[in-house]
Amino acid sequence: MNLSRTDLAVETAEALPTGRDIFAPGTGVTKSECLLCGCPVTRIHVHTPAGARAIGKPEGRYITIDLRPALSRQEAGSRADGTEPSSAPR
Repeated sequence: MNLSRTDLAVETAEALPTGRDIFAPGTGVTKSECLLCGCPVTRIHVHTPAGARAIGKPEGRYITIDLRPALSRQEAGSRADGTEPSSAPR
């Protein structure tokens, strides 16, 4: 299953020309990253009109959660016939 999207703020920021730190102090854009249940979470906050112009997104908060680690764990725990493996023999 392919759940990829291309309009994410994090992808927009990564596509900007190298050498330009869009998240530097005073740019009007901040970024924080963490792990939640083993999944990477990226939060981008566009604070100002100048930041919005720089990143090409309206002012606001953008959250990207990469669920690929959770989906991989889920797929690894499923059997080929679609049933879940039992944790204890019956």
